[in-house]
Amino acid sequence: MPFYLSYTLLSGAGTRFAATAADALIMHAELKSIAAGAITIRDENGNAVSIEQLTLFSPRPKMKREREGDSGA
Repeated sequence: MPFYLSYTLLSGAGTRFAATAADALIMHAELKSIAAGAITIRDENGNAVSIEQLTLFSPRPKMKREREGDSGA
C-alpha cells in the first residue's frame, strides 16, 4: 500500500511518496533527522496514518539464525 508524507522545512513544504509502510518509516526517520516539521503520513485514500499503525503494516525483519555446532572455523 502506498503512503504519502507531507512535511515542512524552512525552504517550504514538500511531499514524498513511499511504496511500502517500511519505506514510509524510513522516510519519516530521515525527515525527523533533518528537522522537518508538521510531518503527516497519509495512505492512498487520504486517511492519516500514525507511526504505530505503520509498524503494524510493515513486515518484521527476518533474523539470520545461528546453526548449532557452527564454530565458524
